Amino acid sequence: MRSSAIPDHQPAGGWGKGSYVTRSHLQLLKKAIRQGWDIPEDVKQAIVESLKECMNSGKNRLAIRAAEVVIELDRQGLLPDDD
Repeated sequence: MRSSAIPDHQPAGGWGKGSYVTRSHLQLLKKAIRQGWDIPEDVKQAIVESLKECMNSGKNRLAIRAAEVVIELDRQGLLPDDD
């Protein structure tokens, strides 16, 4: 019998801590950037941090896709300044 109790943890979802990023997520993000979707500054910061992790993951395909997203962010002038 399953318990109806709410678990102590909630899935992060989106670009929150602990969320798992796939190449498909990155492709959708790249498309959203190209189409001019509004990305709040705090979400943009989380995305850039996730992209850095992807590029350093040791997974070549994921790293390449993440680099493509960084390039698109830069093309659109959306890459946040490193302060």
